[in-house]
Amino acid sequence: MSAFVAVLVRKLAQSVPSRQNLKIGVVKSVDKLVNITINGKPYEVPATDTILKAAENAGIDIPRLCFLEGIHEEGNCRVCVVKVEGQKGLKPSCRTKVAEGMKIVSDSKEVYDAISSNLELLAANHKFECWKCSRE
Repeated sequence: MSAFVAVLVRKLAQSVPSRQNLKIGVVKSVDKLVNITINGKPYEVPATDTILKAAENAGIDIPRLCFLEGIHEEGNCRVCVVKVEGQKGLKPSCRTKVAEGMKIVSDSKEVYDAISSNLELLAANHKFECWKCSRE
């Protein structure tokens, strides 16, 4: 893996909002709770949560590029992929809802390699002229 991709992965992990600013454990009384496992640890989360939100609330960092809750929730970059046991392929955690008994893996070599490949593909088609980018 290139040093560039390694730097991007580290930067993405650092870009996750501080857990101090998150409302952890706030569940509406009408929300049904489901039991899931993330990286071998059990959690009880609202059934309306995505894998990304459940992981965030549990203090597990999953990198992302395109996902901004309430603003851009398309899941096109595929940087937030995770493995869901019993399902084919990797799933975007920002678009996949949790389900009872779901077993999620976000820290495997398969997931890391997929994220690295997706970053390399995104970077290959990107002009790094950040100083004049209209997105700043």
